[in-house]
Amino acid sequence: MKAAIVSIGDELLIGQTVNTNASWMGKKLTDYGIKVERVFTIPDMENAIVDTFNFCVDSKFDFVFITGGLGPTKDDITKKVFANFFNSELIYNNEVLQNVQRIFKAYNREVKSVNVDQALVPKEAKVFINQKGTAPAMWMQKNNTVFISMPGVPKEMEYLMECEVLPYIQNNYQLPSIYRKTLLTQGIGESFIAEIIEHIEDALPPHIKLAYLPSAGMVKLRISAFGKDIFEIKNEVDELFNQITPLLKDYIYGWDEDVLEEIVVNLLKDNGLSIAFAESLTSGYLAKSIATIPGASTVLKGGVVAYQNTIKVDVLGVSKKNIDEHTAVSEQVVREMVFGVQKIMQSDIAVATSGIAGPDGGTNEIPVGTVWVAIYFKGEILTQKFNLGEGREAIVLRTLRTVLNWLRKLLEKSN
Repeated sequence: MKAAIVSIGDELLIGQTVNTNASWMGKKLTDYGIKVERVFTIPDMENAIVDTFNFCVDSKFDFVFITGGLGPTKDDITKKVFANFFNSELIYNNEVLQNVQRIFKAYNREVKSVNVDQALVPKEAKVFINQKGTAPAMWMQKNNTVFISMPGVPKEMEYLMECEVLPYIQNNYQLPSIYRKTLLTQGIGESFIAEIIEHIEDALPPHIKLAYLPSAGMVKLRISAFGKDIFEIKNEVDELFNQITPLLKDYIYGWDEDVLEEIVVNLLKDNGLSIAFAESLTSGYLAKSIATIPGASTVLKGGVVAYQNTIKVDVLGVSKKNIDEHTAVSEQVVREMVFGVQKIMQSDIAVATSGIAGPDGGTNEIPVGTVWVAIYFKGEILTQKFNLGEGREAIVLRTLRTVLNWLRKLLEKSN
């Protein structure tokens, strides 16, 4: 089964609204074994909509999932164009009208004529009632291509897809089984991974796909398998990872939906340990990442955002002489920062970061991307210098993931 996603809306084209619908739908459809081959983003214009629909029919897509343009205002033309494309007239659907009235009654609002018109649907359409809004989903077919038109409001589209459209497809079409497993790594780039597992990747059969999903400071390695027998393809994927895991064992921190922050928090809980942060480069980002995990209050003591050198000196007790002689981005300074915050917070573990995120401030001796990290662990101060590339936000995120993974390794080793 192959599909196209069509997102309709001028706001998507001018960058006013991010097209999160297409991303969400792509992932969900893939989970159901429906292959998304095209994503179109088009304006609220009749010729653009019709041209795209014709292309989808000519390309023999099995499904075309459409979002947007179904609101009650005059600029929402999708439904009218949708009906014309199928040479169908718009008629009032009583079930949709009752749903519109129910929603307006719940909010104690008057149902106006433009709202009543939400119940207009193509005469031949199969309709899915939208429990989260007034615009229904509409299902029509041309040749062998099924078109499903849905509202663009994310919560409404997601409800219709999950609760109505996809279950209907699953019950009426024979979809392939799919099994997917993802390996999570930190501290190694995708090109290095590709080189290490090249012999495995080259030997993959056609029904198994390997994807590298890099982001700042981490790479996800996903293997997807398609087939008739779920148990057979699951065994194939698991066997592949049995081969890959020993080759990447020094970089693996988890699988599938594991979250590095949650792993660290759970390890701290299991060991009965507390943690505190002194952050310059990361400016509170590390403490925040830990605090987002439920139950973090049992392990997170607090932190100091020592962005300016006066705070490093006056609050954390860093020697001004060390800053003057070695700069704030130095081993000497992060050692004093981590010692200072540990003393203030009386935590079992402490972390300090200092670096240059750029785009300015770098020198030949200390270029942008230079990061020093210190960790107070079991009475000992460990330090390490990292060169984390360019891009202000990316450097901070790489630092975050580098520190968290370092903590994970220390905590796992101490168990």
